[in-house]
Amino acid sequence: MKTDPPISPANNEMFWVFYGVCLPLNLLGLVTNGVFTAAFMRYGSSLLSAKIDRVAALLIYICLGWASVCTTKYVTKLVEHPVVLYQIEALLGSVTMVAVFCVNWMLAVERYHALKGSTDAQSGRFYGYIYSVAAVLVAVNIVAFTTSVRNLQFFYFQAHPYSKTNFKQPSEDALRPAYPVQAYMWFISMSLGFAVIVSSVAYLYAVTYQHCSIRLRSVSTMAQENALLQIERRVMLNCIIMGCTLSVAYVPGVLDTGIRIFGGSGSFAMEAIGYILVSVELLVTPILLAYFMPKVRSAVLGVIYGEKRLRDEFGWTFRVESESSDQILEPPEGAEHQPRKFHVLRVLESETRA
Repeated sequence: MKTDPPISPANNEMFWVFYGVCLPLNLLGLVTNGVFTAAFMRYGSSLLSAKIDRVAALLIYICLGWASVCTTKYVTKLVEHPVVLYQIEALLGSVTMVAVFCVNWMLAVERYHALKGSTDAQSGRFYGYIYSVAAVLVAVNIVAFTTSVRNLQFFYFQAHPYSKTNFKQPSEDALRPAYPVQAYMWFISMSLGFAVIVSSVAYLYAVTYQHCSIRLRSVSTMAQENALLQIERRVMLNCIIMGCTLSVAYVPGVLDTGIRIFGGSGSFAMEAIGYILVSVELLVTPILLAYFMPKVRSAVLGVIYGEKRLRDEFGWTFRVESESSDQILEPPEGAEHQPRKFHVLRVLESETRA
């Protein structure tokens, strides 16, 4: 069985980026998503009562899997390993990336329909498009990586300088296929899918904000104008944060990968930024979910500190037996900052009636 030598600063200029920044971030992401997963498992009957909550939980599970794959990839690079391992890790990483994109798309759909007050059946109609895109991307990834064991030279690839390279393994970096035909197939499908999903997510959050603004103005009075503006700014900020997360995290990596696949030399800075942002995204996702979902935040506190300590030292009260409750933990009376509910419509109605 063919093996690949361990990575070192001498044979890879990205060594210190991988092991000084990316690996620690991935380990933090592994622990953070693991804690969130434990919270969902421990308080699932209360946390997962709504469809949007179940989609959020699915995103956490996928981030946990991706953090595991990335951590394994960095660890295996430190020792001599079979070359086929890169092929497996690259395929798992790409499929997990597709899952992250599509579940973020599902979350945007659910937030939009939660604002409109749609039923699960109405929001589920959009899932057919999401499943179709996911199926196509996964199928292309499977074909690209499983056939990346020989150099398929045909069409204009025969004359491409990338085709003359003597690759040692199906994937040189545990990220993309090594050979040109499969690399082009992988990059074109992934970049098109990324563009479609990011555009759809941005559109859904823009429409969500528009509907929110219309709903606010329909229930507000002149006396509530200042409160109305504050709520609109908050909702707009939330939509911008959720809409920009994917594009900011993945655009540098997509651009650098495309340049390298199409014959360019690429940029060390852009490659490093791409790897770092993807690693940061594994931490940002659970943090954003905790920000937007107070009951998840409360459940995570219960896992970290324990229910008894939260009751005795912080005065929080558990209500896990009520599935209709908006929170698992209630802060003590007189707390200055009450957590905001994730479903935007209930926030708007409660604050405009105040």
